[in-house]
Amino acid sequence: MGLIFRHILLAPLLMALAAWTPQRAGAETHSGEVTFDLPAAVVNDETITMRMVSRQLEHMGATRASEISAEQFETALLTLVNRKLLLQAARRDLPENTQRHLRNLAENRVREGRDRRRGEPPTQDVKPVYEDYLIQAYLERKVIQPVQVSPGELRAFYRDNIESFYVPATLTIRQILIREWDRSEQEAQVIIEEAAGRIAAGEDFAAVASDLSEGPYASEGGQWPASRPGELLEPVARRVAELDVGQTSEPFHTPLGWHIVKLVERSAERPRPFSEVQEDIHEVLAEARQREARERLMRHLAARAVIRIMVDPDSPETTPEALPSEDS
Repeated sequence: MGLIFRHILLAPLLMALAAWTPQRAGAETHSGEVTFDLPAAVVNDETITMRMVSRQLEHMGATRASEISAEQFETALLTLVNRKLLLQAARRDLPENTQRHLRNLAENRVREGRDRRRGEPPTQDVKPVYEDYLIQAYLERKVIQPVQVSPGELRAFYRDNIESFYVPATLTIRQILIREWDRSEQEAQVIIEEAAGRIAAGEDFAAVASDLSEGPYASEGGQWPASRPGELLEPVARRVAELDVGQTSEPFHTPLGWHIVKLVERSAERPRPFSEVQEDIHEVLAEARQREARERLMRHLAARAVIRIMVDPDSPETTPEALPSEDS
């Protein structure tokens, strides 16, 4: 369903962006040197750092620091806040045996080299894979499974939106076309009259087309895919309009050369049967309701959480150049 990676922007957080707080979290490296990563937000008791925001921006395709906008920075930060909220809720609400099972799945997936998250090479880190599984299982329980669409609702949507399910009128034709690329109009006319004579004598149109036609689909007996009337060349459409199903035209000339056409099928505009579209309707309605349920869930989680945004995307201290890199 791709629900894990759909970003849900939290309107309350947009209102909560505060001035930059220049607190720095120290971290000692293996060499004893102290480096710093700036806190970008705190969700309950968990910190989102500027380095994490930088990585998220890379996942979003923002690879050139000079082109990162305040809006992109804000989206990346809020995406991470949403993820924290979901992870915290998953760890709180999912049964311990479920979490152990998901951990085992993540470990097996990484060990077997089957992790292809976000199109990246396999990772050796179990944590992000495990966290994805946690979020997926939590959303499955809270958002996907509770959504129900009844047969009556499917029928009502079909009835109320019937115009969306109409199949346009179409024509299916066979054509023999003799071009004038390397011959005169008169020479081409001789060949098309030969074709007309063979058809009049009872030879199969498709066989004659395969033998003589120089037009599209000659190898398929000259049969075109079903086309809307307006998609045909105007002189061809005009001749086809004069034919009954199964009838063949006399030879006629256009700028493309000499033609003979046969009308194979004519279908009127009609609605697709409910049986053909009910699965599509179910998907549309279910996705809309899951989206609404997901938004309600995120509002609920945000309302229960203590969230502090500690950066201002427009501040000079949070410009792309100030974002820490993996090497810093």
